[in-house]
Amino acid sequence: MRAKRIENQGNEKIIIGGFEFADEKSAFEAKRELEGIEYVTGRANFESPEAALSVYDKIIEKKLFKTPVGYSYLYEVQKYLKSSGVVDQSRIVAIPADMASEEEKKDIYQNDSADCYRKRYRFSLYLNVIMIFIIIAMFYITLTGENLNIINYKNHLTDKYAEWDQELTEREAAVRSLEQKYEGQSPE
Repeated sequence: MRAKRIENQGNEKIIIGGFEFADEKSAFEAKRELEGIEYVTGRANFESPEAALSVYDKIIEKKLFKTPVGYSYLYEVQKYLKSSGVVDQSRIVAIPADMASEEEKKDIYQNDSADCYRKRYRFSLYLNVIMIFIIIAMFYITLTGENLNIINYKNHLTDKYAEWDQELTEREAAVRSLEQKYEGQSPE
């Protein structure tokens, strides 16, 4: 295998078949294509341009290659077929620049959007849980706090009026007892 890893200033890059890949997924795909190329090269008879054309056409028809490694191999086979002079130029199919089918593109897009949706859903879920805890804490502080607020305002006002009423009743009772005490004594 012609694959190696290079770590440069914290950025890990993978080189496969002379091409540099920044992510594991692309590198894995390229490595898989490189293994396929080695398998095909070992099994197919490339001494015969007709056999090479057959392999070339099947690879393009089945859309087996999606990375620069595969494209470069197809280009080399195409150059070989053109230079052989045995195969008519019109029979050599051009290499499609975008070999991924529409369904594969949709699958890739849907997988990416599903991952993005999952990440946003998790973030939203965590944020909502945190907000619920904050709201519960606010209610706890409000209900147990000493400060006057809209929730305990009625109770505070009722208690204050009850206190005034009790104080007033005590004063009236004291005044009446003094009146009764001094009522029997006349100032003569």
